[in-house]
Amino acid sequence: MVETARDDFWIPPRRASGFPPMRVHDATVTRRTRSGDILGPAQRVGVMTALKAMTIWPAGQHFKQQTIGSIEVGKLADFVI
Repeated sequence: MVETARDDFWIPPRRASGFPPMRVHDATVTRRTRSGDILGPAQRVGVMTALKAMTIWPAGQHFKQQTIGSIEVGKLADFVI
């Protein structure tokens, strides 16, 4: 089964998104809450698994893996360096 990572944060109408993606990625890897507690340590995943859970795998769930989900020629991307 493919799983994806996201936040369950309630998004007010004027906000464009929930938590910043890097915060979601960090929490997926470390399972550390904003208060510093570890929540479900057995549910930690590796860095690459967390990255795929936020990019390639969600694209596949939406049947859009041909146009989004990874950085390749011809695909759409939203990122900052």
